Amino acid sequence: MHLFLRHTWPRLNCCHLDKQLHIGIIIARSPLMGVLETDEPGNTWCDYAAKYDYTIGLRRRDWAWEFLRRNSRFAEIAYTGEQKFQASDSCIPNSKVLHLYERNRQAEEWGLVFYPNPDQASPLADVYWLPEIDPAIVSVLVTPRQPHERDEMKAAIESCQIDVFRDPTGTEHLLTRGAFSTAQSICSGLSLLHARQPVKVNLDMRGPGRMERALAAYKQAEEILHPGPWRWTERTKRLRNALICLDVKDAGLTLRHAAMIIHSEARVEEDWSRQRAFRDRMRSYHRTGERLRAGGYRQLLNGKPLEAMC
Repeated sequence: MHLFLRHTWPRLNCCHLDKQLHIGIIIARSPLMGVLETDEPGNTWCDYAAKYDYTIGLRRRDWAWEFLRRNSRFAEIAYTGEQKFQASDSCIPNSKVLHLYERNRQAEEWGLVFYPNPDQASPLADVYWLPEIDPAIVSVLVTPRQPHERDEMKAAIESCQIDVFRDPTGTEHLLTRGAFSTAQSICSGLSLLHARQPVKVNLDMRGPGRMERALAAYKQAEEILHPGPWRWTERTKRLRNALICLDVKDAGLTLRHAAMIIHSEARVEEDWSRQRAFRDRMRSYHRTGERLRAGGYRQLLNGKPLEAMC
């Protein structure tokens, strides 16, 4: 059964809060919103940092989405823009299948095939980047599978969710969704959705750079199928702190409040006034976030060093 939808994303209303922490206006896309609405007794500012723990294992494509979805101009267009989707049954268990029948040129200007829901964070959001801006997208070849060959797709499905997207040209894309991150693939060869025989999915090893592409694809698969144990690195902490600063400022608060979330109230009370380097570091986090949100997410996707964007 097929369902044709002319779809717009529902907009979450912003919530005005006037509680113990004097929060002000919290935007719906902020991970802080749910925590600050409850404002449970005993909560400290550092408790709110846990709302960002989902970012510890994000890959470049996921980080790029986190900054883009905080762009108010992008979100306004994504909420109101109409997109023609068709949902259908899938040959892959527990997967979503989406058909897009009209090219979305507005979304392409942002580097996307279509507009995901701005209120959905990674890795839950249905984010399909254009291949020309995301070099990490893997090309796979769908071919007939012989009876004696192992079904690698079935083995992968046991560890993660694999969604299928068919674009207006008929090209099928795979979104492999793990607990902490996602990976995108483009299919050639047989159709996964309409195959009349058992199929297998392998890396497309045609063309130059075969070994480099194979190594990158293997690393992606390992991160998704066998995640963790994750540890914060200087890079991931800087990206997380940039998100916190954006959300706090968008909530009408100050970078001092962001510092209390990232560090502690005691540390801020002791060092904020007397250590200029402490304040400058928070400003640097915020500038990084602003640049990534305003368009720097494209450089993040392309693998540009974070230091070059700060």
